[in-house]
Amino acid sequence: MHVLVTGANGFLGRYILEELKSQGHTSLAFVRRAHSAQQLRQEGFDVHVGRLDEPQELSEALKKIDAVIHAAGGGKAVQPQSYFDNNVAPTRRLFEALEQSKVKRCLLISSLAAAGPSAQNVPKKNDSLLNPISPYGESKAAAEGIAFQFKDILHVGILRPPAIYGPGDIRLLPLFKTAQKGFVPVPGGLPKSLSLIHVQDCAHAIVDALSANYPSGSAFFVDDGTRHSMEVLVQAMGQALHTRPKLVSIPGWCLSTIAVLSTQLARTLKRDAWLTPSKVHELLQPHWICDSTDTQKVLNWKPKVKLDLGIRSTARWYQKQGWLKP
Repeated sequence: MHVLVTGANGFLGRYILEELKSQGHTSLAFVRRAHSAQQLRQEGFDVHVGRLDEPQELSEALKKIDAVIHAAGGGKAVQPQSYFDNNVAPTRRLFEALEQSKVKRCLLISSLAAAGPSAQNVPKKNDSLLNPISPYGESKAAAEGIAFQFKDILHVGILRPPAIYGPGDIRLLPLFKTAQKGFVPVPGGLPKSLSLIHVQDCAHAIVDALSANYPSGSAFFVDDGTRHSMEVLVQAMGQALHTRPKLVSIPGWCLSTIAVLSTQLARTLKRDAWLTPSKVHELLQPHWICDSTDTQKVLNWKPKVKLDLGIRSTARWYQKQGWLKP
């Protein structure tokens, strides 16, 4: 297939482009900035520079396209409304453009945040009700709702990954840095369990979903097949970094205070806040877990990267960038 990928210059987007190529598809990266386009072209990818709020640009990009992977979306913002501006409005404009095109399939990349945490330590399944607890999660759930509205017009699929990690990711870098120093902060303390997926496995699942046979409007969780405790994750980091980090509980009130200060500073500097009150609310939840058993059967897909190997490769990448000590 000839596949258009939004958010192609992002962490996950670049792996999607590589996976499409490895499975014999051709891709068209849809990016907003000329600088991003130049980088991707140097890597051998076809690129269309445009914005999702420009109907003419979208219409032009969708010519001769068979399928779309919508991986664009913002996960950082100062104002809650910004999440909806980044995740909901562009999704609606994209699907409205798809309605006028000859594209047959579209895959929306959502998030476990749309379903919310597992209060009773019971993993979310594909048919679980959505219960987001943050503006980010609410915006992802709203984007899913838009996609579902078009399920009778084109074939729609939705993938909900948990935390994605691997070489190229910077969101877990702070944890690796503290682990190298001998400790890892745990918001709210233990117990904590979480689902994870290596970026290569996630990209593989996404591309597999393009051609899999399932009813339009279906949603799928993907993960590495294992629920991880915080202790196991930190142990894997320690082994990769040759340290023995200790878990340090951080009270919720402390994180909330930091989040308020971070948000105020971000507004002053007109930047994204690195920690917000809504993010703290997510971090304090004890269980963010999902079950991909049904997904693996439907997509004929299986995760391959185990946690210890994935964490090791991520640590090596950080070291190559000079962000961690060798």
